[in-house]
Amino acid sequence: MKCTRWREIALKNLNDQSEIELARQNFIKTGEIDKCVPEDIAASWKKSAEFGVDASSKVLPGKLNRDVLTNVIMQLNTRDSYFYDAEAEMLDYLGAAIVFVDDHLDVFAIRGSRELKDELRAKNFRFGSNLAESRVGTNALALAFESGQDRWVYGSEHYLDALKDYVCVATCPQISKPDRVGIVFPCMIIVPKERFFEGMDAIFSYILKTHMYRQNSILNSNYLMYNAVINFFIAQSGMCYIAIDNSNTIIDVSDNVLTCQNIKLNQIIGLKLGDFSPSLAEVAEKDANADAPTQVHRVMLKVGPYYVKKKDVLSAGETIGSVMFLSRDPNLLAQKLKSLDHLTDTDVPDRRTTSAKSSAYVAKYNFSNLVGFSKAFTTAVYKAQRVAQSSSSVLILGESGTGKELFAQSIHNASDRRGRPFVSLNCAAMPRELIDSELFGYVEGAFTGARKSGSPGKIELADGGTLFLDEIGDMPLDLQVHLLKVLEDRQVTRLGDTKPRKVDVRIIVATNQNLQSLVEQGKFRLDLYYRINVFTIRLPALRDRKEDIPDLAYCFLSQCSKAMGKNVTYISQNVLQAFKAYDWPGNLRELRNAVEYGVNLAAAQKITINDIPDNIAWLAQDTDDEPDEPEISDEGIFGAAMSEADTETRQIIELLDKYKGNKSKVANELGMSRPALYRRLKKLNIDVD
Repeated sequence: MKCTRWREIALKNLNDQSEIELARQNFIKTGEIDKCVPEDIAASWKKSAEFGVDASSKVLPGKLNRDVLTNVIMQLNTRDSYFYDAEAEMLDYLGAAIVFVDDHLDVFAIRGSRELKDELRAKNFRFGSNLAESRVGTNALALAFESGQDRWVYGSEHYLDALKDYVCVATCPQISKPDRVGIVFPCMIIVPKERFFEGMDAIFSYILKTHMYRQNSILNSNYLMYNAVINFFIAQSGMCYIAIDNSNTIIDVSDNVLTCQNIKLNQIIGLKLGDFSPSLAEVAEKDANADAPTQVHRVMLKVGPYYVKKKDVLSAGETIGSVMFLSRDPNLLAQKLKSLDHLTDTDVPDRRTTSAKSSAYVAKYNFSNLVGFSKAFTTAVYKAQRVAQSSSSVLILGESGTGKELFAQSIHNASDRRGRPFVSLNCAAMPRELIDSELFGYVEGAFTGARKSGSPGKIELADGGTLFLDEIGDMPLDLQVHLLKVLEDRQVTRLGDTKPRKVDVRIIVATNQNLQSLVEQGKFRLDLYYRINVFTIRLPALRDRKEDIPDLAYCFLSQCSKAMGKNVTYISQNVLQAFKAYDWPGNLRELRNAVEYGVNLAAAQKITINDIPDNIAWLAQDTDDEPDEPEISDEGIFGAAMSEADTETRQIIELLDKYKGNKSKVANELGMSRPALYRRLKKLNIDVD
């Protein structure tokens, strides 16, 4: 950075402040410049006076520009916020802060020391303040913006009384290259002069240099990489992505990667791909050395198997990096990326595949459609993914509305039977006199009203694929005998017929009842129980996975808004709070209904507390919903995440105090497990020992 001269001047003025202050006061009174005043400062003082700036003001003059956020939020790459977090932490330790402004010198964020930010706020130095020389007189940002060079302004060199107790250094490189996209935002570090010490100048210079380097990087390949990913995922869903540069350094990941791996953005950005996942690095290396088009690869990650396809990103005909798209299902990957290279691994048809796609017996859902990252839920998903590769019978246990059929369809689509029939039958919904003919089929004359040609049953229709029997506990005892025989002999005999027909069917059953209890009561056959209970998957009730509720709610919101042709895209915090407080006896089905109810009533783009059912709405805390024009933090676009963490910290501390440190009770009230609470305490740096 070209700041040597100005740094020397600043350090020299450590001992010359009284002389500079006298010179400033003399200029204000007489308009004359003393010889001790640097030339650029003297010139700025003169312009400040010509602009009519009141040098005696103890606060920054001028009305706050509340529109500054919308001016810059589309331009600043907020995916780099992890870097700014680390930067702010260092400045907080030094008692300093960094100020970000747009190209009009309107402040849109201040990060760093909370004490200093409060002090500046009292002087009207805050979000929306304008630091132009014509408004607040001599300051480092105004000088840097005008000259395109880095500038220091020390103490009384500031024209305004409100700023004379601070040391500031600012940078604003001039960007004139035509191939650049966007804007480099000027920034300034400010620190009380009594906190300034020799050596701090080098620290500040390093911070600003690093900051500008990152912004320049974003404006080149990284900016284009981010755009390629974001634009693609506007139209796509159900997958994860990891973006790497040409040196295999991770420069961006999707949020679901962070959630799934339980890591923060700053723990992964900048890592070599091999340090994050050797399997993914191996895929990247294979594709880099391959002559053929990129293929789909199967890799084993910590959370289970994934399918991966790597797509190079080009700029001006040159590769500037790659995006690795991941999905648990290769078929979904092929579907979503069909606009890219042909996926040869999924283009080969299964010779045993029937015409399931032209029939009604198609499984629509895959594991990528399952939403949730709670421990209980991910355990169930992991078990389902593992058993999908076998032909074992599966018993899915869970309350009504927990998604048992979604799991059954996902297992089918992840197995070697995908593409073949998936046939389901709800044993509780079918009348007793019809269930046997529906399940086993019938021949002509089997009963009054039978079709002349007869009809195959669900078991026959599922031949080569999967038969899903929901609510198996409601199946009549006499039919349980016939089903058991089918499972043992792999043959089915239609009603009214004597000729058995061979079938190749995988059985997945589900129930919300306790089958062992039904066996003890004589309502369910023990031999059938053991036949179907080869591999059991227990699905958690929604009340036991409340940390997944926001993701589920937004998933349902997207579905309902699209189905109704409405543009409802947000759910207020009060609504999410009420959702988390509610017990959801109807589980996912009830949550979807509540969201659909809200979409119907929402008058704007957001579902508010007044738009959801009364039996849920009353559970929200007795606070006003978000105002239409909220007070914006001085941290600007960074403030939302900080305020959310602060709110959560206060809530947990209050509960710990309420329950006298009993973490089990705190976890229960927060709707999370005890281990999850410990992780949250660690994340928020709450010491309870």
